[in-house]
Amino acid sequence: MARTLINEAIVADEVRLSDRDGADLGLVSRDAALGLARAQDCDLVQDAVFSSPPRCRLVPVGAATAAARAARIAAGGPPKELRVGTAMGAHDVETRRRQAAGLLAKGYTVKLTARLAKTERANPIKARALLEGMARDLADEGRVERKPFGESGALALILAPHS
Repeated sequence: MARTLINEAIVADEVRLSDRDGADLGLVSRDAALGLARAQDCDLVQDAVFSSPPRCRLVPVGAATAAARAARIAAGGPPKELRVGTAMGAHDVETRRRQAAGLLAKGYTVKLTARLAKTERANPIKARALLEGMARDLADEGRVERKPFGESGALALILAPHS
């Protein structure tokens, strides 16, 4: 998928421009289109990357980046991974909990991974308790999508944001 080009990232000399309502404004220079966008408190967003001249439109400031972020989150993709360990201090665990809460609030799926020492691999009680405790602490921000499962020398838990 092509990256959305916004404002100065558009490199074409001329663009085919549409206003906020979708009305065609015709062929204009890139600099004139940027000036028009600034005058109307808008962003200039390139829609058609491979057309010549490229098709651009005016959108409210920030709307294009917010829409791109929402589409990226909705597409899913791999979860954001946070690693924790049984030897971590309480402050470090709290930092990871806050990071996970922030990611869940933004709509990301979070994978908490607890690395296991060789001595813990046979009986990962501490790691399981750590992951389940973090899941309980994050119950307001998200739900457990997958309970703790073993994964090459580690235990992992997947949390998804509330829908």
